[in-house]
Amino acid sequence: MKLPRKGKWILALMAVSVISLAQRGESQETTFRALVVTATRTPEPQERLGTPVTILTQEDLRAAGVDLRDALRTVPGLAVVGQGGRSATTSIFSRGGESNFNLILIDGVKVNSAGGDFDFGDLTLDNIERIEILRGPQSALYGSEAVASVIQIITKKGQGAPTADLDFQGGSFATLEERASFQFGRDDFGFSVGVSRIDTDGHLAVNNEFRNTIVSSRADYSMGNWLQTQLSLRYSDSRNHFPTGSAGDRFDTPDPNQFLDRKRLVLSPRIEAQAFPWWNHVLQLGYSHENRFFDDPADAGVDFFGAFQSDTDEDRISADYLWHFGPWAAMELNARPTFGFAAEEESIDRTSISAGTQTILDVSRTNYAFFTQLQLSFQDRLFFTPGFRFDDNGNFGTAVSPKFPLAYLIPTWGTKLRGSYAEGIKAPTFIEVFGISTLIGNRNLGPEEARSWEIGFDQDLWKNRVHFGFTYFHNRFKNLIAFVSGPGPNFLNIQEAETKGAEITLSASPGFGFTLRGSYTLTDTEVVDNGGVGGLSFIEGQELLRRAKHRGSFQAGYQGKHLQGMLTLLVVGDASDLNFSQFPSRRITLGGYEHVDLYLSYPLPWKLPGVRTARLQVQVKNLLDENYEEVFGFSTPGVSAIGGLKLEFGGSS
Repeated sequence: MKLPRKGKWILALMAVSVISLAQRGESQETTFRALVVTATRTPEPQERLGTPVTILTQEDLRAAGVDLRDALRTVPGLAVVGQGGRSATTSIFSRGGESNFNLILIDGVKVNSAGGDFDFGDLTLDNIERIEILRGPQSALYGSEAVASVIQIITKKGQGAPTADLDFQGGSFATLEERASFQFGRDDFGFSVGVSRIDTDGHLAVNNEFRNTIVSSRADYSMGNWLQTQLSLRYSDSRNHFPTGSAGDRFDTPDPNQFLDRKRLVLSPRIEAQAFPWWNHVLQLGYSHENRFFDDPADAGVDFFGAFQSDTDEDRISADYLWHFGPWAAMELNARPTFGFAAEEESIDRTSISAGTQTILDVSRTNYAFFTQLQLSFQDRLFFTPGFRFDDNGNFGTAVSPKFPLAYLIPTWGTKLRGSYAEGIKAPTFIEVFGISTLIGNRNLGPEEARSWEIGFDQDLWKNRVHFGFTYFHNRFKNLIAFVSGPGPNFLNIQEAETKGAEITLSASPGFGFTLRGSYTLTDTEVVDNGGVGGLSFIEGQELLRRAKHRGSFQAGYQGKHLQGMLTLLVVGDASDLNFSQFPSRRITLGGYEHVDLYLSYPLPWKLPGVRTARLQVQVKNLLDENYEEVFGFSTPGVSAIGGLKLEFGGSS
């Protein structure tokens, strides 16, 4: 497999750009340090972590636009794959793992469907402060679904004097976007709220409309240092029209009427109490609800098996109670132990009607867990954070998930050495356990499992203006659940796969308002055991589908007194896929591609009454009009643009 045409030059472009600008830089030093909460569930400096974490900041999110999936495309180790244009079903493969091996958190609350599935197609960046992406198994702290990554979305905290934004944009494919936000904060209280609406006709000529309404908010209240409370809410209501089936718009006869309505609600109450200087209590509650209504009327010449309709409600209620002790010091050793208890209930209520026949799935399950970790540091150079979690699940029984991350700093060299071993689990889906319609479930299924190790280092250069990172990873996925035809059960833990590769990152803040960032990911995947099951999607000795071996990105950003901008280049190599336009289907090679996006923002030179700043914004997607597919048969939009006006109120002028 080879990189696409310009892809082989990406590393050279990264190196030349970073070195040349770093030598010119004369600005204040940048330290590449940040506090991370996802890795240990406590605020921890990034340099102390034994596994790499990517943090997407406000600058990154502005440049990405509105859709979460676009913000994640440049994260090393992640392969973002969508079935067509905006709002299309979108999956993420982290380090070659399955698409349901990613745990998605919104302010600490799980939002995956039971069994790990999550569609990123309609999740937006509205009112988000930052996103933390932690790669590798994290089940020691988070349990099921945290097999290949944890992606945590953190809502904006209200701070400072009252400010408000109004944003109006329009552009290609009859797209209109409107959003409004408000925030303020003081020492003991903060509040933020955002409301937005998206309407677009889509890039396809038939039945490709997308509508989405989003409301999000966060309120914080504290009573000194001993009590902090937080409540966040995120709600979305979307309707996605799509004319395609499994073969994609290039081969399927367009369906003029099918659509998916999706409503999501996430509530995240959190209380943190400092009982004693050495004893901190945290109670994280969560409620996640998703309703999916799919309707495909019987259209002549398209729906040969008649109409199909399904209405699905999924709910999760959860509570995590953590005790953080310390830090306790003895000689030059510091220790901070954590003990945690977790309980959750997942339920599904699904009714579907196919050709007049109704099927119902109405089941639930519980999970109880105990977990612990110990944050150890020696001389502020050696950091070791072992931990494990014990889960007792209503479906698969018990499982133990350990982790052993290690980091060592060499301050005089600006070097961090790191390594980690961890294991992860994923619970089976409700359908795999209980079955539905003609599918026979398996009540004896165990969890899917991962064993992973990685080693790497981080290096600061040129007085911390340049940062280089390297990671080698190796994953073994065992007891994967496969569909087996026959009298049943139709699902068994019988397959196994292996992935390995390397992640390289390079970033710089050379001064003059410039930032430069690049990454390259090499991912080798292989089916180790297909369980004796036939089919083309999981062939022993062959690579996994839709995971490009080579993937890289380069970003050049500028933030001056007036002009702001970001140029993003994404380079993706060849990948294997299936051609469903033929029967029987066959494996094909999906060609690589280059994708370029541009974001620009500039304030108007005149003042408007009551307006602090009025900014013109423009975003161009697929600037080079590349013709490519992320999934075979599903076309992607050509060059498109959206622009408009953003009005900022309040705060300082």
